[in-house]
Amino acid sequence: MGAGTAIAGGVFLEKKNLQSIDGAWVLNAQFRVELSKKAEESLKRGAPLSFLQSFELVQKHEYWLDENKVAQERRYQLSYAPLLNRYRLKTDAGHSDFDSLGDALQAVGNLSDWAIGRIALSTDKRYEARLRLHLEMNRLPQTLQLRVLLSPHWDLDSGWQEWSLAL
Repeated sequence: MGAGTAIAGGVFLEKKNLQSIDGAWVLNAQFRVELSKKAEESLKRGAPLSFLQSFELVQKHEYWLDENKVAQERRYQLSYAPLLNRYRLKTDAGHSDFDSLGDALQAVGNLSDWAIGRIALSTDKRYEARLRLHLEMNRLPQTLQLRVLLSPHWDLDSGWQEWSLAL
């Protein structure tokens, strides 16, 4: 964690790959997630952090609005168990426990073998993939929400990361 990011935190896309395997599209990506000291302190005091991974595949049009072909989301909730000194990451598929915050955050940012589905794409059309990982502020405890909105230390959002899809 760099000195500047230790104060502010952040979410950074490090790698991405969207490929068709036997007609089904699969996404693999890795975000680096760094919590600010304030976010880490809140987590350790019992405030769960909910992260949302979002993916969109859009068909680009020149003279009218773009057409959304696929939109998918996955939610992760990170919490800390002080008696066990472990971090728990809940997903729709279950949960995982981690000994270190670094390992838990790496799992939050790992988009491995995300099955996007079978989508028929035409080679004569233009497509754009969009990917985002962010902290869901509205899922924080209400006592924290106002402080979070007024603080730059909670800006845990990669923003939409876009790239053209080569067919």
